[in-house]
Amino acid sequence: MYTHYFDAALSGIEQAWLVGEFDASLIAAQTLEASLLMEQETDPEQMGWARYYTLRSLHSLGAWKEGYAALTSPSPRPFSLSSDNATWVNLAGAEMAARLGVDEHALLMLVEAVALRLLDRDEGGAAVICEKASGLLTPERFGEFVARLEALPSQRGLSPEAAMACAILCSEIAGQDWFAQRLPPTERRRRNIAQALRAAAALGDLESVDLALALGADPDASVATSPGLPTALMAAAFEGRAGVVARLLEAGADTEVTGIEGRTPLALAAIGGHMTVIRLLVKAGAALDAPASDGQTPLHAAVSEGSAYGIAALLESGATLEARDHAGQTPLILAAVRGETRIVCQLLCWDADIQARDSYGMSALDRARLEGHPVTAAALRVT
Repeated sequence: MYTHYFDAALSGIEQAWLVGEFDASLIAAQTLEASLLMEQETDPEQMGWARYYTLRSLHSLGAWKEGYAALTSPSPRPFSLSSDNATWVNLAGAEMAARLGVDEHALLMLVEAVALRLLDRDEGGAAVICEKASGLLTPERFGEFVARLEALPSQRGLSPEAAMACAILCSEIAGQDWFAQRLPPTERRRRNIAQALRAAAALGDLESVDLALALGADPDASVATSPGLPTALMAAAFEGRAGVVARLLEAGADTEVTGIEGRTPLALAAIGGHMTVIRLLVKAGAALDAPASDGQTPLHAAVSEGSAYGIAALLESGATLEARDHAGQTPLILAAVRGETRIVCQLLCWDADIQARDSYGMSALDRARLEGHPVTAAALRVT
């Protein structure tokens, strides 16, 4: 359709809707869509606007059944919506579905609406949708909504930034006064036990850990209010609670679970230089070179924190000395970037490749010079 005709038609629809003439905006939107379908080829964006205002008008009229039917009916032509419009369609569609008792579809559309806001880095908009979801869904469905929200980063392949925003959002929601009240009693109990287990694990309180497990706590339960260290094993590994780590591993805790940065319990233990915990995790089958969201292995993580004990334990266990992160940096190059002269010498004693270069063609020596670490550069030149 010619742009000038379409723009005029769309402007008329918008004006009618803005002044509350929803019947008129509905007829005009349906007429525009019919005109588009009469053409041999249809612009998906134009088709999207026609469908958007059809749905918006039906929603404003309170025509839930007709609106839901229009939403779920296959479009005869391809159409596209902006992210903002797609968010509104999913949110309004969820309301119509909930009013008609189609709770499963309402849940799916609410999750999609949150995902769209997170992808646009609109955390505030995502939080508003979550609060609306608490009013639209039954307690059981809301519990499922939250579970799906917490699983979004892995299921949707979100970017590291969007995944972190999702984790923070889940944490903020879980901290709201209305959150627990909207959950079914069984889910509320499960979350309370999971929180107790994680808190006890972080403190090294083995007796309380045993009690929580006896009450049915899932050793892999994720606590939304602690997105950095969501599980008991991660908290215990980070704090170096060897006895608790051993008990959780006996209970079947997953050694490959990750937090918002993609770090495993092994990486967290390495950061703190907790050698006993590292050995326990390796013995239990933890992946020595599991990459985080930035591609850094547990060895990289230990280097970043200057953890000589963590580095030693990992290398003794067989960690890959020349592993590379997303920037192509080996642990030695990373140590040079950070000016960790002691760590550079430690890695060189393990025969780290001093000639290795990162994705930009720079060696450890080049990086030490560039970052202004003369002592580190001197150590690399002497070798």
